[in-house]
Amino acid sequence: EDYGAQLDPRGHEYLTRIRDSAVRMDSLICDLLGYDKVAREKPRLEDVSLDHAIRLSLQTLASQIQASQARIHISPDLPAVRANESTLVQALTNLLSNGLKFVPPGATPVLEISSSRLGDTVRLEIRDHGIGIPPEHHQRVFEIFERVSDPIYPGNGIGLPISRIGIERMGGKIGVISTPGYGSTFWIELPAVPTLPASPPADSQVALNP
Repeated sequence: EDYGAQLDPRGHEYLTRIRDSAVRMDSLICDLLGYDKVAREKPRLEDVSLDHAIRLSLQTLASQIQASQARIHISPDLPAVRANESTLVQALTNLLSNGLKFVPPGATPVLEISSSRLGDTVRLEIRDHGIGIPPEHHQRVFEIFERVSDPIYPGNGIGLPISRIGIERMGGKIGVISTPGYGSTFWIELPAVPTLPASPPADSQVALNP
């Protein structure tokens, strides 16, 4: 601001590089601090509505959704799970953000969010129609600093590891099913909220042994 008018085109180019590098470094440091916090803290579990957690994540991504004109379909009646709300929202935000980001150039992101009950656990799936991930990289994407996408896509390889460690710290699992060119389905499994047994009718009688 003070000396821009005195710089020639090459000076402006150098200054732009310095600025962009500083922005990337700031983002990396913030993500590393977030990863360290999730890795060290033992989350307090509570009953968390998946529908509410998804809505909070989408609010965080509102500007990205609006800019990309993304279409998002959420199945009704998403259940509750045993989790930590802030940790779950952070993990979901990372997964949803990837679905919005990793699409072919010029394509409109489409996300489909659904859930199913698997015994004592709930499985939440986030399906996109993006660029997909080769099978040999399905595990690598959850390791810190591992980037398998084209450099044209922004990111530093920390978002998915933060999601993985957060879900695992809550006693859950995370994974991906993906084929290059056909999109990805990221899934998480968390303990279901136990359902109370139905109360007996008011006029029922309990048999007693004599």
